[in-house]
This record gives sequence, C-alpha cells and structure tokens, in this order.
Amino acid sequence: MTLFAGFPSGKNPYVPVPDVFFTELLPEIEDSAELKVTLHLFWLLAQKQGNPRCVSDRELLADAVLLHSLKRRGDPRPAEERVLQGLEQAVARGTILRIHLKLVS
Repeated sequence: MTLFAGFPSGKNPYVPVPDVFFTELLPEIEDSAELKVTLHLFWLLAQKQGNPRCVSDRELLADAVLLHSLKRRGDPRPAEERVLQGLEQAVARGTILRIHLKLVS
C-alpha cells in the first residue's frame, strides 16, 4: 500500500456526487470495479463542458488512472476486463445509461 501524502493546500477542484449515491447506491454496491467505475464516471463527467455530457466505453478503456486503479494483486484478469465488468454492473443497476451511437460522416 502506498501512503497517501494528503490533499494539497489551496484551491482544489471538486467532483459533485449526488447525496443519493451515499444513501441508496453505496450500500448496495458490492464489487469494487462497479464502485470505481461509477466514481470515475462522476469525475470524468465533471470535467466535461456543454450538454449532453457523456463518456464512451473507449474513453474509459483508455483511461490510465482508471486502469491503474482496477489492477488487483493476484487477479490475473486485465484491468480492461474489470472496467467492462464494472460498467456492466452499473448499467444493470440503472446507475448509468448506455446508449449506442452510430456515427456517420
């Protein structure tokens, strides 16, 4: 385990997380992949500008911070598989919505 050095002094950006996350969702989430993907989505969406705000599965699968957070010692599965697992669980729970887009040029 790496020791956390603490939050830097001064102004720190924040990520809004709805209260209902703590009162209804968090008590039900049992898998760390689902929890990490869900929280990571809140973080990514907070950085987006304009509407609609969305995150693609490709964006999640290419996110080095998320991939690093999902590597588990002793777990032979690749982090990308854990991203997809967490994403599927969050979709199944109804926490996030999945849409399929076909882009035409």
